[in-house]
Amino acid sequence: METTQLSDPRVRAAAVEALWQQTPSAEVRSMLQSAVSDPHHRVVTNALVGLYRLGDPEALPSLIDLATHRDPLFRAACAWSLGFIADPLGKPTLQDLRRDSSNIVRKRAAKALLQLESAMRHGPEAFAASAAILR
Repeated sequence: METTQLSDPRVRAAAVEALWQQTPSAEVRSMLQSAVSDPHHRVVTNALVGLYRLGDPEALPSLIDLATHRDPLFRAACAWSLGFIADPLGKPTLQDLRRDSSNIVRKRAAKALLQLESAMRHGPEAFAASAAILR
């Protein structure tokens, strides 16, 4: 089922997130790629996180591009995603988002930076333990 057929964006976001647990396949990749064009920030970022986890080389640059989205909810979701994946390449973007005009973006970026820095210091175990912070 295409996630765009679901009317509630929270349900679409949860459906996309559930794809992270599926065995990687062309079908899963296709569903995630389709979800990237959803109008809701959580659906888009969940799809990009899923693609990142599948090793898609365009996923991280696409996440970083969301840092300049006109909608602050997309920028906040970008910050959450960068903290969640804990890729050091996202750190400069998170530092920039800490100076965003939106308070929600600044707060989300600060939390994400803490999570990223913890993962960089302590490795994957700390990342797993601290993942709940951004949820």
